Amino acid sequence: MITVVFSTFNGARTLPNMLNSLTKVVPPHGGWKIVAVDNASTDDSAKIIKDHITKLPLTLLYQAKQGKNFALNYAISYCEGDLIVFTDDDIIAPPDWLLGYERLANEKQEYSVFGGRIIAHWPGNEPKAIVQTIPQGPAYAIHKGNMNSGPTTPGMLWGPNMAIRSSVFEGGIRFNEDIGPSVGSYIMGSETELNFRLSDAGYLFWFESPLAVKHQIRPEQLSPTWLAGRAKRFGRATTFKEYQQNGTPKVPLVMGVPRWQYRALIESWAMKIFGKVTQNDCVMLDGLWKFNFYLGTIYEHRSRSI
Repeated sequence: MITVVFSTFNGARTLPNMLNSLTKVVPPHGGWKIVAVDNASTDDSAKIIKDHITKLPLTLLYQAKQGKNFALNYAISYCEGDLIVFTDDDIIAPPDWLLGYERLANEKQEYSVFGGRIIAHWPGNEPKAIVQTIPQGPAYAIHKGNMNSGPTTPGMLWGPNMAIRSSVFEGGIRFNEDIGPSVGSYIMGSETELNFRLSDAGYLFWFESPLAVKHQIRPEQLSPTWLAGRAKRFGRATTFKEYQQNGTPKVPLVMGVPRWQYRALIESWAMKIFGKVTQNDCVMLDGLWKFNFYLGTIYEHRSRSI
Protein backbone atom coordinates (compact mmCIF):
# COMPACT_ATOMS: atom_id res chain seq x y z
CA MET A 1 0.00 0.00 0.00
CA ILE A 2 1.17 3.49 -0.91
CA THR A 3 -0.36 6.71 0.43
CA VAL A 4 0.00 9.91 -1.59
CA VAL A 5 -0.13 13.07 0.55
CA PHE A 6 -0.47 16.70 -0.48
CA SER A 7 -1.78 19.92 1.00
CA THR A 8 -3.35 22.83 -0.82
CA PHE A 9 -3.91 26.48 -0.07
CA ASN A 10 -5.93 28.17 -2.80
CA GLY A 11 -4.76 25.72 -5.44
CA ALA A 12 -7.88 25.90 -7.60
CA ARG A 13 -5.93 26.84 -10.74
CA THR A 14 -3.54 23.89 -10.64
CA LEU A 15 -5.60 21.20 -8.90
CA PRO A 16 -7.69 20.20 -11.97
CA ASN A 17 -4.61 19.24 -13.99
CA MET A 18 -2.98 17.63 -10.97
CA LEU A 19 -5.98 15.49 -10.01
CA ASN A 20 -6.73 14.61 -13.62
CA SER A 21 -3.19 13.23 -13.94
CA LEU A 22 -3.75 11.11 -10.83
CA THR A 23 -6.85 9.53 -12.41
CA LYS A 24 -4.50 8.14 -15.07
CA VAL A 25 -1.94 6.75 -12.62
CA VAL A 26 -1.65 2.96 -12.73
CA PRO A 27 -2.40 1.66 -9.22
CA PRO A 28 0.55 -0.02 -7.51
CA HIS A 29 0.24 -3.75 -6.91
CA GLY A 30 -0.28 -3.23 -3.18
CA GLY A 31 -3.02 -0.62 -3.64
CA TRP A 32 -3.04 3.09 -2.86
CA LYS A 33 -4.89 5.98 -1.30
CA ILE A 34 -4.63 9.76 -1.42
CA VAL A 35 -4.79 12.04 1.61
CA ALA A 36 -5.43 15.66 0.60
CA VAL A 37 -5.41 18.45 3.17
CA ASP A 38 -7.26 21.70 2.54
CA ASN A 39 -5.10 24.19 4.44
CA ALA A 40 -7.80 26.83 5.02
CA SER A 41 -8.31 27.66 1.34
CA THR A 42 -10.64 30.51 0.43
CA ASP A 43 -11.13 29.50 -3.21
CA ASP A 44 -12.73 26.40 -4.78
CA SER A 45 -9.93 24.01 -3.82
CA ALA A 46 -12.09 21.87 -1.53
CA LYS A 47 -14.88 21.64 -4.09
CA ILE A 48 -12.47 20.59 -6.83
CA ILE A 49 -11.05 17.86 -4.62
CA LYS A 50 -14.50 16.66 -3.59
CA ASP A 51 -15.49 16.42 -7.25
CA HIS A 52 -12.74 13.81 -7.67
CA ILE A 53 -13.61 11.62 -4.70
CA THR A 54 -15.61 9.25 -6.90
CA LYS A 55 -12.73 9.03 -9.37
CA LEU A 56 -9.86 8.48 -6.94
CA PRO A 57 -9.23 6.66 -3.61
CA LEU A 58 -9.24 10.06 -1.96
CA THR A 59 -9.70 11.31 1.59
CA LEU A 60 -10.07 15.06 2.16
CA LEU A 61 -8.98 16.59 5.47
CA TYR A 62 -9.14 20.17 6.73
CA GLN A 63 -6.37 21.94 8.64
CA ALA A 64 -7.38 25.43 9.77
CA LYS A 65 -3.90 26.34 11.00
CA GLN A 66 -2.16 27.75 7.93
CA GLY A 67 1.23 26.37 7.05
CA LYS A 68 2.12 23.47 4.78
CA ASN A 69 3.94 21.57 7.50
CA PHE A 70 0.96 21.75 9.86
CA ALA A 71 -1.08 20.18 7.07
CA LEU A 72 1.44 17.44 6.26
CA ASN A 73 1.94 16.49 9.90
CA TYR A 74 -1.83 16.28 10.33
CA ALA A 75 -2.08 13.97 7.32
CA ILE A 76 0.56 11.50 8.49
CA SER A 77 -1.74 9.84 11.02
CA TYR A 78 -4.20 9.09 8.20
CA CYS A 79 -1.60 7.36 6.02
CA GLU A 80 -1.57 3.63 5.43
CA GLY A 81 0.96 1.23 4.00
CA ASP A 82 4.74 1.05 3.90
CA LEU A 83 5.44 4.11 1.76
CA ILE A 84 4.23 7.73 1.85
CA VAL A 85 4.63 9.72 -1.35
CA PHE A 86 4.67 13.47 -0.69
CA THR A 87 3.77 15.83 -3.49
CA ASP A 88 2.22 19.24 -4.20
CA ASP A 89 -1.06 20.50 -5.62
CA ASP A 90 0.62 21.75 -8.81
CA ILE A 91 2.33 18.66 -10.24
CA ILE A 92 1.37 16.52 -13.22
CA ALA A 93 2.16 12.88 -12.56
CA PRO A 94 2.98 10.25 -15.24
CA PRO A 95 0.91 7.03 -15.37
CA ASP A 96 3.75 4.84 -14.04
CA TRP A 97 4.59 7.18 -11.14
CA LEU A 98 3.55 4.95 -8.25
CA LEU A 99 4.72 1.77 -9.93
CA GLY A 100 8.16 3.34 -9.99
CA TYR A 101 8.08 4.16 -6.29
CA GLU A 102 6.77 0.71 -5.44
CA ARG A 103 9.62 -0.89 -7.39
CA LEU A 104 12.22 1.31 -5.70
CA ALA A 105 10.88 0.55 -2.23
CA ASN A 106 11.05 -3.19 -2.96
CA GLU A 107 14.45 -3.20 -4.66
CA LYS A 108 16.31 -0.66 -2.48
CA GLN A 109 15.60 -2.06 0.96
CA GLU A 110 18.56 -0.25 2.54
CA TYR A 111 17.16 3.14 1.48
CA SER A 112 14.36 4.96 3.29
CA VAL A 113 13.90 8.19 1.32
CA PHE A 114 13.35 8.31 -2.45
CA GLY A 115 12.79 11.04 -4.99
CA GLY A 116 12.59 11.70 -8.68
CA ARG A 117 13.20 14.48 -11.12
CA ILE A 118 10.95 17.55 -11.36
CA ILE A 119 10.47 19.13 -14.78
CA ALA A 120 9.10 22.60 -15.55
CA HIS A 121 5.65 22.92 -17.13
CA TRP A 122 5.81 26.55 -18.27
CA PRO A 123 2.69 28.68 -18.93
CA GLY A 124 3.55 29.19 -22.59
CA ASN A 125 6.97 29.48 -24.18
CA GLU A 126 10.03 28.83 -22.04
CA PRO A 127 11.16 32.16 -20.49
CA LYS A 128 14.75 32.15 -21.77
CA ALA A 129 16.09 34.97 -19.56
CA ILE A 130 14.76 33.27 -16.43
CA VAL A 131 16.03 29.84 -17.44
CA GLN A 132 19.48 31.23 -18.27
CA THR A 133 19.78 33.38 -15.15
CA ILE A 134 17.65 32.25 -12.21
CA PRO A 135 18.65 29.06 -10.31
CA GLN A 136 15.82 26.69 -11.20
CA GLY A 137 16.05 24.55 -8.07
CA PRO A 138 15.50 27.28 -5.46
CA ALA A 139 13.08 29.21 -7.68
CA TYR A 140 10.83 26.47 -9.04
CA ALA A 141 12.00 23.14 -7.54
CA ILE A 142 13.22 22.10 -11.00
CA HIS A 143 16.06 19.60 -11.34
CA LYS A 144 18.79 19.73 -13.93
CA GLY A 145 18.18 17.46 -16.89
CA ASN A 146 21.49 15.60 -16.71
CA MET A 147 21.07 14.04 -13.27
CA ASN A 148 21.77 10.33 -12.94
CA SER A 149 19.98 7.78 -10.80
CA GLY A 150 21.72 6.55 -7.68
CA PRO A 151 22.47 7.32 -4.02
CA THR A 152 22.11 11.02 -3.33
CA THR A 153 22.35 13.72 -0.70
CA PRO A 154 19.35 14.88 1.36
CA GLY A 155 19.30 18.25 -0.39
CA MET A 156 18.43 16.78 -3.79
CA LEU A 157 15.00 15.30 -2.95
CA TRP A 158 12.24 17.91 -3.02
CA GLY A 159 8.63 18.21 -1.93
CA PRO A 160 6.78 17.81 -5.25
CA ASN A 161 8.25 14.34 -5.85
CA MET A 162 9.49 12.55 -2.75
CA ALA A 163 8.67 9.34 -0.86
CA ILE A 164 9.53 8.23 2.68
CA ARG A 165 9.00 4.84 4.28
CA SER A 166 6.21 5.13 6.83
CA SER A 167 8.41 3.40 9.44
CA VAL A 168 10.51 6.60 9.55
CA PHE A 169 7.59 8.44 11.17
CA GLU A 170 6.80 5.76 13.75
CA GLY A 171 9.32 7.20 16.21
CA GLY A 172 7.66 10.62 16.14
CA ILE A 173 9.70 12.38 13.46
CA ARG A 174 7.67 15.13 11.81
CA PHE A 175 8.07 18.17 9.55
CA ASN A 176 9.33 21.30 11.31
CA GLU A 177 6.28 23.52 11.80
CA ASP A 178 8.41 26.63 12.36
CA ILE A 179 9.37 26.76 8.67
CA GLY A 180 7.85 25.99 5.29
CA PRO A 181 5.19 27.62 3.10
CA SER A 182 2.75 29.75 5.08
CA VAL A 183 1.13 33.16 5.05
CA GLY A 184 3.51 36.11 4.76
CA SER A 185 7.28 35.78 5.07
CA TYR A 186 8.58 32.30 5.83
CA ILE A 187 11.66 30.12 5.64
CA MET A 188 11.41 27.81 2.65
CA GLY A 189 12.95 24.34 2.36
CA SER A 190 10.78 22.37 4.78
CA GLU A 191 11.30 19.00 3.07
CA THR A 192 15.04 19.66 2.81
CA GLU A 193 15.22 20.47 6.52
CA LEU A 194 13.48 17.18 7.33
CA ASN A 195 15.79 15.28 5.00
CA PHE A 196 18.92 16.63 6.66
CA ARG A 197 17.59 15.52 10.03
CA LEU A 198 16.88 12.08 8.59
CA SER A 199 20.39 11.94 7.14
CA ASP A 200 21.85 12.80 10.56
CA ALA A 201 19.80 9.92 11.96
CA GLY A 202 21.41 7.52 9.49
CA TYR A 203 18.73 7.16 6.82
CA LEU A 204 19.87 6.74 3.20
CA PHE A 205 18.57 8.58 0.11
CA TRP A 206 18.03 7.43 -3.48
CA PHE A 207 17.38 9.59 -6.56
CA GLU A 208 15.64 8.04 -9.59
CA SER A 209 15.98 10.28 -12.63
CA PRO A 210 13.32 8.65 -14.88
CA LEU A 211 10.75 8.96 -12.08
CA ALA A 212 9.76 12.48 -13.13
CA VAL A 213 6.77 14.74 -12.55
CA LYS A 214 5.97 18.06 -14.18
CA HIS A 215 5.68 21.19 -12.02
CA GLN A 216 3.03 23.67 -13.18
CA ILE A 217 4.57 27.15 -13.18
CA ARG A 218 1.94 29.87 -12.87
CA PRO A 219 2.20 33.12 -14.89
CA GLU A 220 2.74 35.31 -11.82
CA GLN A 221 5.73 33.16 -10.87
CA LEU A 222 7.60 34.67 -13.82
CA SER A 223 7.28 38.22 -12.47
CA PRO A 224 10.18 40.10 -10.83
CA THR A 225 8.05 40.63 -7.71
CA TRP A 226 7.47 36.91 -7.25
CA LEU A 227 11.11 36.06 -7.95
CA ALA A 228 12.23 38.67 -5.43
CA GLY A 229 10.08 37.10 -2.71
CA ARG A 230 11.34 33.63 -3.58
CA ALA A 231 14.95 34.78 -3.44
CA LYS A 232 14.44 36.33 0.01
CA ARG A 233 12.93 33.12 1.33
CA PHE A 234 15.78 31.11 -0.15
CA GLY A 235 18.26 33.44 1.54
CA ARG A 236 16.55 32.92 4.87
CA ALA A 237 16.50 29.15 4.36
CA THR A 238 20.19 29.07 3.47
CA THR A 239 21.13 30.97 6.60
CA PHE A 240 18.78 28.89 8.75
CA LYS A 241 20.50 25.70 7.54
CA GLU A 242 23.95 27.18 8.13
CA TYR A 243 23.09 27.95 11.75
CA GLN A 244 21.67 24.46 12.23
CA GLN A 245 24.81 22.83 10.88
CA ASN A 246 27.60 25.18 12.00
CA GLY A 247 26.23 27.61 14.58
CA THR A 248 27.23 31.29 14.59
CA PRO A 249 29.51 32.19 11.67
CA LYS A 250 33.22 32.36 12.53
CA VAL A 251 33.82 35.49 10.45
CA PRO A 252 33.78 39.24 11.23
CA LEU A 253 30.19 40.34 11.97
CA VAL A 254 28.54 43.75 11.70
CA MET A 255 25.23 43.94 13.59
CA GLY A 256 25.17 40.13 13.65
CA VAL A 257 25.73 39.78 9.89
CA PRO A 258 28.90 38.60 8.11
CA ARG A 259 30.51 41.78 6.88
CA TRP A 260 31.02 40.51 3.31
CA GLN A 261 27.26 40.10 2.82
CA TYR A 262 26.71 43.86 2.95
CA ARG A 263 29.23 44.27 0.14
CA ALA A 264 27.52 41.51 -1.85
CA LEU A 265 24.16 43.23 -1.30
CA ILE A 266 25.44 46.55 -2.69
CA GLU A 267 27.14 44.87 -5.67
CA SER A 268 24.02 42.93 -6.60
CA TRP A 269 21.88 46.10 -6.27
CA ALA A 270 24.23 47.85 -8.69
CA MET A 271 23.98 44.88 -11.08
CA LYS A 272 20.19 45.01 -10.96
CA ILE A 273 20.13 48.75 -11.73
CA PHE A 274 22.70 48.39 -14.52
CA GLY A 275 20.69 45.61 -16.14
CA LYS A 276 17.52 47.67 -15.96
CA VAL A 277 19.17 50.78 -17.43
CA THR A 278 20.82 48.83 -20.25
CA GLN A 279 17.66 46.75 -20.83
CA ASN A 280 19.64 43.55 -20.35
CA ASP A 281 17.09 41.15 -18.84
CA CYS A 282 19.65 38.52 -17.86
CA VAL A 283 21.82 40.98 -15.95
CA MET A 284 18.78 42.61 -14.34
CA LEU A 285 17.33 39.25 -13.22
CA ASP A 286 20.71 38.05 -11.95
CA GLY A 287 21.07 41.20 -9.86
CA LEU A 288 17.44 41.02 -8.70
CA TRP A 289 17.82 37.44 -7.49
CA LYS A 290 21.14 37.99 -5.73
CA PHE A 291 20.06 41.29 -4.14
CA ASN A 292 16.95 39.75 -2.62
CA PHE A 293 18.81 36.58 -1.65
CA TYR A 294 21.19 38.69 0.43
CA LEU A 295 18.30 40.65 1.88
CA GLY A 296 17.01 37.29 3.10
CA THR A 297 20.33 36.15 4.55
CA ILE A 298 20.85 39.47 6.31
CA TYR A 299 17.31 39.41 7.71
CA GLU A 300 17.83 35.91 9.10
CA HIS A 301 21.23 36.80 10.62
CA ARG A 302 19.80 39.93 12.23
CA SER A 303 16.79 38.06 13.62
CA ARG A 304 19.20 35.78 15.49
CA SER A 305 21.34 38.57 16.89
CA ILE A 306 18.52 40.73 18.31
